[in-house]
Amino acid sequence: MGSIDKDNRQISLEDSIGLLAGQDFWCTRPNEALGLGSLKFSDGPNGVRGEDWINGAPSTAIPCATALGASFDVELASQLAALLARECKRKGVHGLLAPTMNIHRYPLCGRNFESFSEDPLLSGLIAASFVKGLQAQGIATSPKHFLANEAENGRRWSDSVIDERALREIYLEPFRIVVEQADPWCIMTAYNSVNGSFCSESKHLLSILRDEWGYNGAVISDWFGTYSTIEAFSAGLDLEMPGPTKFRDQKKLLDFAKRGGLEKRHITDSSARVLDLLRKTGRIGEPGAPPPLKPEGKEYLHDLKSKNLIRYAAEASMVLLKNEHDTLPLVYQNTKLAVFGHHATEPALFGGGSASLKVPYSSTPWDAIQRTYPASVQGPGVAIDRLVPLRNKSGLDLGQITLDWYNGGCVSNDTLFFSQSLDDTLYMLVEHAPDGLLDKSDFCTSMTFNFTPQQTESFAISLCGPGNAKCLVDDQVVLDVERGLDVSTEDFLFDRSKLEIPRQQPLQLQGGQRYSFEVISWSSKHKAQNVNREFFIQGCRLGLSPVQDDDGALLDAVALAKAVDTAVVVVGTGTEWESEGFDRVSMQLPRRQDELILRVAEACQGRTIVVVNAGSPIDMSGWIDRVDAVIYAWFPGMEFGNALARLLTGEASPSGRLPTTFWDSVHDYPAGHVESLMTPDKKIQYREGVFVGYRQDSLQSYRPSFAFGHGLSYTTFSCSLKSHTHLNREEKIVLGVQNTGSRTASDSVLLFIEALDPTTTRPNVELRTFAKTKLLEPGASQDLEFTLSARDFAYWDVHEHLWRVDAGSYKVRVAGPRGVGDWRNIDDIIVNFSEALTVA
Repeated sequence: MGSIDKDNRQISLEDSIGLLAGQDFWCTRPNEALGLGSLKFSDGPNGVRGEDWINGAPSTAIPCATALGASFDVELASQLAALLARECKRKGVHGLLAPTMNIHRYPLCGRNFESFSEDPLLSGLIAASFVKGLQAQGIATSPKHFLANEAENGRRWSDSVIDERALREIYLEPFRIVVEQADPWCIMTAYNSVNGSFCSESKHLLSILRDEWGYNGAVISDWFGTYSTIEAFSAGLDLEMPGPTKFRDQKKLLDFAKRGGLEKRHITDSSARVLDLLRKTGRIGEPGAPPPLKPEGKEYLHDLKSKNLIRYAAEASMVLLKNEHDTLPLVYQNTKLAVFGHHATEPALFGGGSASLKVPYSSTPWDAIQRTYPASVQGPGVAIDRLVPLRNKSGLDLGQITLDWYNGGCVSNDTLFFSQSLDDTLYMLVEHAPDGLLDKSDFCTSMTFNFTPQQTESFAISLCGPGNAKCLVDDQVVLDVERGLDVSTEDFLFDRSKLEIPRQQPLQLQGGQRYSFEVISWSSKHKAQNVNREFFIQGCRLGLSPVQDDDGALLDAVALAKAVDTAVVVVGTGTEWESEGFDRVSMQLPRRQDELILRVAEACQGRTIVVVNAGSPIDMSGWIDRVDAVIYAWFPGMEFGNALARLLTGEASPSGRLPTTFWDSVHDYPAGHVESLMTPDKKIQYREGVFVGYRQDSLQSYRPSFAFGHGLSYTTFSCSLKSHTHLNREEKIVLGVQNTGSRTASDSVLLFIEALDPTTTRPNVELRTFAKTKLLEPGASQDLEFTLSARDFAYWDVHEHLWRVDAGSYKVRVAGPRGVGDWRNIDDIIVNFSEALTVA
């Protein structure tokens, strides 16, 4: 047999079927005879985790997607993607499950930090650059989640009900842009339905993708997001993941094809697209000699260039929301400064779920600040954990932690089949089962360790897992948990707060006394084969931590704040509060962090600076008027501290702008409180239509706390119109940007269009292009050229089902430092259409 040609003529129907579902959790099926190797996928959007959720090799953590959106820097996204491509190659990964491209319509969506913006153009352009950066290095991407996965609670069952115009202008548009500009090698479908059809079997959505946009890449399901055989094939779903298959058994498909229930062309067309994916990623070898899978490289590759890039990306994405009295920068480095907050020493570098990583190092705000400001002191923080912390986070010395595995339900030497050491009091069975396990739903484990407290104190303790569990201390049961069969094992992967059972009374332990701990846990009996729409996860987690005295911490914070010139309070969320798999509880900062800010600000006689380390908007209404400066740092990756220190000193100037609108209450957002508005049959009405975020029909009603595009600087910029020409149905606009202040900085220039005399109801303004200047020294200037096509003035005509430009006049507006509504005073840029026209 010769090599496989582009026409796919040498692939039998049986071999074609073998390509259309995964082999295991991360890999596609190989075919040795044909020389086809497995393609290995990996999460995720801000780093390459590899094949192990907990104990994998360290991974680079770049800023989260919302941070990249805030940078408004398309080229930066490509550079970071190239860095991740190198990480993929180190870990033997051929396809990265990124970028996430859903729209920020609902501020409580737990996964917003994975997506770029509320704006479809910004989302599409940053995503396209990210895709090109990875694919240029031979690594596949999978833009996701196609389509309308804008809420996590109920994501596998919900139906996003979207009118045709909003579907086209808001939710499909980022994907259209990424297909047109980057031609991604595969695209991932969403779990949810759109207008009554599951995305993985939606003929309507996938026909737009293939027939209208001409997309020829592979369409893959999200993990366990295939719900049918015939319907998914007919719609054009090429690859079911993960394996082993539930819907693409070879015997079943051959029988369907033989009886005419499934057209053979659906199988051969899909296999051709999967083959093309294998070809592009270098997974096709000679017959009998497929490319082998490369083992995961354990050593992290340290290099200064990558470190500086990650640091620069964090700097470029942080947004200066407020800076009263020029509080920042803090140029006097001998200032007496105190740093408060849990996030100062344990920052949130990323969100939870697919974005979670194990990093090789972390530059924390406190580490960087104390190096920069020698007179700085560390102040207390309040608890921010949602779960009782694990051993490593609590800083407890538990010595060796041993986990013994037993088949069946009895802890007995006769059924012991595997033993291992753990790094922490947590284990999770996702991808790989230990050798000797007979049944993933019929086993038990025993986790043992010894603990000698250094002093007598109270300890919080909890158990979390999908099955029954009990904790014994010196052979006495201190916590016993029993589970029913209705538990969702997937919650142990994403939303452990649903499964955690804490001990009602803290555990009193004596200092200097040795205690023997044993945690026995049993597998959930929830059978995996009965679950088509969730991960089947087993495992157990023991939380153990000294009880934190927040009242005492707040009193200490007040006392210290009175004694310093400047207070920096670092607050935020983290993986337990923002994650895949669940939505946020509220827009409030977790626990008592608002109180910490207020009490420090009231006590400090000098200036108070707040740094927010969160992936989504928070409610700042309780304290925003009481502090002097606010930096929004997002989930900034592992160079957080170094980037923040450079902004505080003025070595770098903030240049990020908000990629999403900040209101204080979820009810202020046009989408409202999505979960409470979900109907009993799980329908989510996208009631705001095209009026998402800043896209209001009247800006008179747009009064957010901070507008889309808001971002202050340490300097000032002027913007002037240099030229405006019309040529071949395109508008060429050249703007001159000059640094009129005293500090070197860059500026993001955002251009919006406004229909002056609209005959069709439409948003008041819409972002249509943007660019970022280079670093400009004081007095320096740069000309930026922008091109607007007729398509940039169009809307979707729901009667004719096409893009239409109405006759009339349109004004081009340029956003000032406070974003939408703060328009720069430049010469009018007016574009006239003497007659209506349609565009492709």
